[in-house]
Amino acid sequence: MTMPKSTMPKGAIDRNTLAAVYQDEISEYIQRLDELGAARQNFIEKEVIGPCVRPEIAESWKRCKSLKLSARQSRNQYLSNEALKDTLKKNTFLINVSSPILHSVHENLINASYLCVAFLTDREGIILDCIYHEALTEELELMGMKAGSIWQEQYVGTNSVSLALHNNQNFYTFGPEHYMDDHTQINCVTALIHNNDGEVAGTITISFYKEFFNDLMMVVFSTASDLIEKQFLNFRNMRIAEYTFNNMTEGMLILDSHMNVTQMNKKFLQLLKSNNVHASDLDIHMLFKDIDFDLLRCDTHLHTQIPETFLSYKSVYSRVSADIYRIEAYGTVDGFVILCRDINDIIALSQQFTSSATTFHFDTIVTKDPQMLALIEECKQAAKYKYPILLEGESGAGKEVFAQSIHNASGRSSKPFIAVNCAALPISLVESELFGYEKGSFTDGLSTGKAGKFEQANGGTIFLDEIEELPLDVQSKLLRVLDNYRVTRIGGKTEKKLDIRVIAATNRDLYESVQNKNFREDLFYRINVMNFKIPPLSKRLGDIPLLIDHFLNHLNLENRGIDKIMSQDCIDALCMYSWKGNVRELQNAVTRSYYLCNDTVITRSHLPASFKTVEAQAYPEQAMPTRANVEYELIRKALIACSGNISAAADQIRMSRATFYRKLKKYDIKY
Repeated sequence: MTMPKSTMPKGAIDRNTLAAVYQDEISEYIQRLDELGAARQNFIEKEVIGPCVRPEIAESWKRCKSLKLSARQSRNQYLSNEALKDTLKKNTFLINVSSPILHSVHENLINASYLCVAFLTDREGIILDCIYHEALTEELELMGMKAGSIWQEQYVGTNSVSLALHNNQNFYTFGPEHYMDDHTQINCVTALIHNNDGEVAGTITISFYKEFFNDLMMVVFSTASDLIEKQFLNFRNMRIAEYTFNNMTEGMLILDSHMNVTQMNKKFLQLLKSNNVHASDLDIHMLFKDIDFDLLRCDTHLHTQIPETFLSYKSVYSRVSADIYRIEAYGTVDGFVILCRDINDIIALSQQFTSSATTFHFDTIVTKDPQMLALIEECKQAAKYKYPILLEGESGAGKEVFAQSIHNASGRSSKPFIAVNCAALPISLVESELFGYEKGSFTDGLSTGKAGKFEQANGGTIFLDEIEELPLDVQSKLLRVLDNYRVTRIGGKTEKKLDIRVIAATNRDLYESVQNKNFREDLFYRINVMNFKIPPLSKRLGDIPLLIDHFLNHLNLENRGIDKIMSQDCIDALCMYSWKGNVRELQNAVTRSYYLCNDTVITRSHLPASFKTVEAQAYPEQAMPTRANVEYELIRKALIACSGNISAAADQIRMSRATFYRKLKKYDIKY
């Protein structure tokens, strides 16, 4: 493989000069080539391995022999045009990253009088790109050095590409170390390219005329492969930065040192409510009119936090928070980064941590009572709409359970559920807690102001428990909020639009409070669009055994390794109580007896003393109901509600048909 003198690159170093510099090294090198050439010939003819042959080369020669390769005749293999097209496409990134560096290395070697060919392969040894001087075209064709050629040992014999891939390390081959005669006039150096996961992605190889080979080539090519691998990492980091830039929750602006906008991300475009804005169209001084950017340029702080400001663009006027970061490079200002978030997004995030936990669903309500089951179905239907709901019921009857269940059955289930106990709010703070306040409204208030419960619940549900306890002046403001679904903070000048579901609850006769002038009549009718009365436990005694089992199961789960049950005598006693505190009182009684019991069976002796003293007077005007009485009434009411349909009645109280028939016979119930 020779290059005519007329085709030598302009400015190339003369070979005679190189020969004079490396004369001793070249002499040793030629001697080694002669030894390897003799060893190769001896192996091909007699299959004897000489001492000068490296182990990796010897093993490769043996594999070539076992494959019945002929050293005299090449078996070059190429991909079809279609297969090559697919392979190039699959390795687009490898080619784009590696080829510029490979071209640069080849050009520098040519300029240094190295007559060489550089090529890139994939992890299978298929040539993807081949760089050479046009004078070498014909000879390279004979050796199979072109795109699509498969440089695997089974086709081209011993070569540096297959040995590098086989041994998972950079590798070089001298001319006589190649198995094929066509390759004995070239020396090759191959360096592996690893991707970011440490896997081999491909190789780069330099093949050149043997007289010009020295160890420096391995160093040069290892450095080139390192550069390519760094490009892999740089590209990944760039993509991570790009992904983060366009998918972060904050809007981002990048400014140069003169406060000109150079870049913005997708979130910032969303804040501007426009997708057709170019960075060059924006003036930072007009976007944030109340921020003194000239002062910020002179400020030495790397970070300036602005809790609340306004973003202005055309018809957009939004409240945002802003964090401004100063970028410095070697002591000089190189630009600024501004991160801004819509105040509404901040409120929504805080709602995830301040919202009451909505653990209740309609399916978790423990009941077989026909009246309760009918109420659940009505509330499921009401949950589909946004109209206000008023829940009435005694304390402990489960008003918040129903409120949470309605919320979770609605389209707002993924949004906040804010529970407010109106009776627990200090009179002086009721208005600020519900509607919020702007900064500077109170001497001891937060410097940034505070969103009220209605703002915190925006998009979701607000539950106003014991609503009758609200002061009349606050009731009037609540009425205005419910009229137009807008709220104004104390000290504020602008109204904030709300998308909210209001559920109110009371344990009193709210209409009576209206008659007594303790509750506004217009507010009563505003919140009383859908009214549901939750029956007390004393009206659904059949649920008591179910609730006892439910509470015991929960306690046993909390106390792993303990499995307590309640005696029938104790259950009967609980069924005979009037339960003025409703489900909450029953739960407390079961919990107390559970922890006071040192055995696995809870008996009447573990019930509270106060419970025992009033047990006999629980129903002074009627005979004390036994469990059998309760079960009898439950079945009878279910039959009436279902017009005598046994299957429907059994389903309604969640009892199997076989058990239902057995109970009908036991209590002699006609149907």
